[in-house]
Amino acid sequence: MPNELLTPRLQIRPFRLDDTVEAFGWFGDAAVMRFSSLGADVDVKQTRARVQGYIEHQARYGYSKWVVVEPMTGRLIGDAGLMTLPGSDEIE
Repeated sequence: MPNELLTPRLQIRPFRLDDTVEAFGWFGDAAVMRFSSLGADVDVKQTRARVQGYIEHQARYGYSKWVVVEPMTGRLIGDAGLMTLPGSDEIE
């Protein structure tokens, strides 16, 4: 499994804990997260727990939500990926 995916415009890689503060920019935005089953995070601490969960999921299953980075600026612009649904072996 690659540790990152590169396209001409994007870098997609597993989350790291040091992504937490910047990721709160979208995880904490109610408009962005309105269709998420978890909703928006209320603080950076909740985003840190979310990111930690993605890191643990990646270690356990070999896949997870990954962060999307704009390589020219290094700015985190979102996330994408797959997760195992809680209480089952089904993949969302």
